[in-house]
Amino acid sequence: MLLTISTTHQPATDLGYLLAKNPARCQSFDLAFGKAHVFYPRATVEQCTAALLLELDPVGLVRGRSGAQEGALDQYVNDRPYVASSFMSVAIAEVFGAEGARVAATDRTPENLPGDANWPLDVTDRARWAEVAEEAGPVHILVNNAGISVFGPTDEASHADYDWIMGVNFGGVVNGLVTVIPRIKAHGQGGHIVNVASMAAYLPGPQAVIYTASKFAVRGLTESLRYNLAPYGIGVSLMCPGLTRTHAWDSALKRPAHFAASGFGPADRAELTQFGTAFEAGMDPLEVGEKTLAGMMENRPVIFTHPEFAEDFAEIHSACLAALPQEAVPEGRQRIERLRREANRAAAGGKLIGLRELT
Repeated sequence: MLLTISTTHQPATDLGYLLAKNPARCQSFDLAFGKAHVFYPRATVEQCTAALLLELDPVGLVRGRSGAQEGALDQYVNDRPYVASSFMSVAIAEVFGAEGARVAATDRTPENLPGDANWPLDVTDRARWAEVAEEAGPVHILVNNAGISVFGPTDEASHADYDWIMGVNFGGVVNGLVTVIPRIKAHGQGGHIVNVASMAAYLPGPQAVIYTASKFAVRGLTESLRYNLAPYGIGVSLMCPGLTRTHAWDSALKRPAHFAASGFGPADRAELTQFGTAFEAGMDPLEVGEKTLAGMMENRPVIFTHPEFAEDFAEIHSACLAALPQEAVPEGRQRIERLRREANRAAAGGKLIGLRELT
C-alpha cells in the first residue's frame, strides 16, 4: 500500500521538517504487522512529495501477538468498505504521529480502527464533525468515503429512504467539506480532497436509484468545487470505483431505527446475501486504494479505478451528441458559452472567478 502527501507551498521541502523525515534519506520502520518505508519521490523548492510504502506481513497477521488465539485478527478488521484503512492508519500513526503529523481515521464504530489516532464519527453528525476536526488538528488531505444503498424501484421509495441514503452519501460529504475546507485554507499550505463516489455517478440503473442520485450529486459538487479551490493550492478529485470486494451490498441490514419506514419493505437477508456474491468478483480494495492515491498525487480531476466501462462511456457520448438540436445558435448565446469556457479554464489554472467574468 502506498500513501503520498504533496505540497507546492514554497519552500516545499519544509514538508520534511513538518514530518521530521529527511527528504534526502529513505527510512524504514518495523511495525507489528510488517514494515513501513518513508521516502521522497520528489523534493524541490517548488514541489515536495513524501511517500509511505507499507509492506504487510501476512504470516505475522495470522500468528498475531504472542499467545494469541482464534480471533487474533479482530483488532485489525474493519467490516466497512476499504478495509485497508485500518492498516494504513496504524502505519501512519506509528511513523509520523510522534513527530507532529497526525492521521484522523474515523468510523461509526472506532474499535474497528486500531491505534490511538481514530475517532468515532457518524458522517451525518455535524457537531461531531466539528469536534473531530478540532481534536485532530491541522488537516491537509480529506478523503470523504462513506456510502450506503438500499435496493428497490424508485416509485416505491419513502421519505425515509431518501433521507437516509442522501443524508449519508451526499450530506456526509457536504459535512466533511464544510468542516474541513476552512481549516485547510486557514493554514495556507494547500492540500487535497478526494470525494469517493461510484461509477453510478455516470451509469444509472433501475434498482439503486437513490444511491445513484446521491453519487450524481457528489460528482457535480466535486467537479465544481475543483474550480473554487484551485486558487488556494487545494486539489480536488472525484474517485469513482466500479465493483469492489466490499460489503457495500448489506446496508439495508444495518438500517437505523429512525429511518425504518422504508417503502421497499423489510430487507430480505437471503436475497441480499446472494446478491453479495457478485462482489466477490470485485477488485481488491487495496488496488482501488493504490489507484486512488496515484490519482491524488497527480491531481487528477477524476480517478477511475476500473477499466471495463469504455463501452458505456461511448454510448453516453453518442447519445448526448445525438440529443443536441441541429440548428443555428444566436451569437449572443455563443458569446456567453465562450465566456463560460474561458472562465472554467482560468479557474482551473488558479484564478478566482466571479459573476463579472461570465458576462
